[in-house]
Amino acid sequence: MHPIKLIMNPAAGSGASLKSKQKICAALDDAGLVYELVETNAPGHAEELARQASLAGSTVVAAAGGDGTIHEVINGLVLAAQEQGAATAGRLAIFPCGTGNDFAASLRLATDPVTVATGIRTAGETGVCRAVDIGVAIVESVGQRGSDAEARKETRYFFNNNLGIGLEAQVVINAQKMPLLSGVLLYVAAALRTIVGYRAFPIEVEWSEVDPAGADVRRTFADEAMLVTLGNGWRSGGGFRLTPDAVLDDGLLEIGIAGKVGLLRLLGLLAKALNGKHVNDPAVTMARSDSIQIRWVNDQSFAVHTDGEVLSYAATGITVSMLPQYLEVIG
Repeated sequence: MHPIKLIMNPAAGSGASLKSKQKICAALDDAGLVYELVETNAPGHAEELARQASLAGSTVVAAAGGDGTIHEVINGLVLAAQEQGAATAGRLAIFPCGTGNDFAASLRLATDPVTVATGIRTAGETGVCRAVDIGVAIVESVGQRGSDAEARKETRYFFNNNLGIGLEAQVVINAQKMPLLSGVLLYVAAALRTIVGYRAFPIEVEWSEVDPAGADVRRTFADEAMLVTLGNGWRSGGGFRLTPDAVLDDGLLEIGIAGKVGLLRLLGLLAKALNGKHVNDPAVTMARSDSIQIRWVNDQSFAVHTDGEVLSYAATGITVSMLPQYLEVIG
């Protein structure tokens, strides 16, 4: 049996992961598990480590870090699965050590290293894990920060949090500039900083859904919006419930679109989003789908994030689909 590959981001959670290193290793040792620890040293490193581990035959990859680390590990596991033609992306265990820890919260996973390690051992004995969906985003961009670089296309995979466009992506960018805060406080502060002077943008969102009669239909939102969010899980931003009815294993994403509103109304929506009450606001459009296309108009481009990581600063179009129950999560 191959040892568990433990991928740790020592910078996650402003060093919280590194501080937990001894406890995590002790918990794995006490559970009688064989593992190999490797620490990341640059952005994207966790993705390549997870890919290599899966290709080498590791049956369990454990991520010790925040949502960004987990996002990279998932992308590495999916890439390896596709290279090998595997039916699933394998098994993932999570030691939450980040700023928001939305992955663990949405899955209601344990945060105590001893409990996590015990869960890994139990899963190895029983084979019982939770199969969850993976979102696939193909993002077309014109370069970073509106440069004249040649148009490019990139595919990224996201799992629990969401894919966000417009205001939400700008909040993620501003949050990265506020290292002294963490959790929901960080994202609230970043949101308040972002919304001052923020303007709506014209966008077209098209998606498929099943009508009450069971027929497949196409829906379209074509108007000005403040943000568009696609959620596979119900929590993001350290505690916001932008897509409160999203389910991790139903093969669908929940779509949330906030239409054009003024500053005071936007503040109200922000407050409502902390507990998911914004879904009943007339300015908000909610839907569920497994196939979404997003296009900007007037040759504009905007920032996009996936799972709290900025994917593009100048995206011009996005196509999103699903890989149903493609990843097994231990816990």
